[in-house]
Amino acid sequence: MKSWFQRLIILAKIALVFILLGFIILFLMDKLVMPLYTRHGQERLVPDLEGLSVARAEVQAKKQGYRFQTDKIVYDDHLPAETIIEQIPPAGTVTKSGRIIKVVVSAGEKRMPMPRLIGVSPQGALNTAASLGLIIPQDSISYQYSDRYPRGVVFQQSIPQDSVVRKGTVISIAVSLGQEPLEFIVPKLLGLPLSKAKQLLIDAGLSLGTITYRATTQYPKNTVVGQSIKSETTVIKGTPLDLLVAQESKPDTPSPADSSSGN
Repeated sequence: MKSWFQRLIILAKIALVFILLGFIILFLMDKLVMPLYTRHGQERLVPDLEGLSVARAEVQAKKQGYRFQTDKIVYDDHLPAETIIEQIPPAGTVTKSGRIIKVVVSAGEKRMPMPRLIGVSPQGALNTAASLGLIIPQDSISYQYSDRYPRGVVFQQSIPQDSVVRKGTVISIAVSLGQEPLEFIVPKLLGLPLSKAKQLLIDAGLSLGTITYRATTQYPKNTVVGQSIKSETTVIKGTPLDLLVAQESKPDTPSPADSSSGN
């Protein structure tokens, strides 16, 4: 009776060992053998998605058996919006199909609201524009009289505040000369080139009157040699000022009588 019971225990132990071995074999099949079997023939090259639109890249990825996911969206000055900038894994990588390809997508050029430049100094406006990548060329800065803004303050900007602009946008500004005076001082124009004298007249609030030319060898051509109102005289705005301007004198031509007298 006892020997039969012992044989039963031995058989039970043997059966338990076989059961455990079966579980181990199933585990190894599931974790090692089956993945190797199912992966066989499914590895391929990751497609190149960079430079494609998001829609086209997603179609291309799925066509090759990969999943597609946007990782992040960033501004880019060179690629238009909705264009793939970068991908992970890189193109040409050998990997299992079904893997996720993560991409970085362009949001296009960064746009921003136009800052307020009115009320600051010209240098302050230049600094603000430069910090945002905006451009104010020197020849786009004008100076005008203003009854509202003090001298040396920006009072006009070509693009209104809060307008949507992009990096590299060109802006022009107007700087106040203060209130326009009622009286002006006549500048000294004698000895100046005519072109410079005209500009000084405009800057001084006067207008150009009549220009008379006089032949002379004492001054270069187109030099102001006379003005109708003496310099430092106080006049009202727009007063016309006549100018006398040098003109080249022609050399004397010998008369026929002079030529014959030499013979």
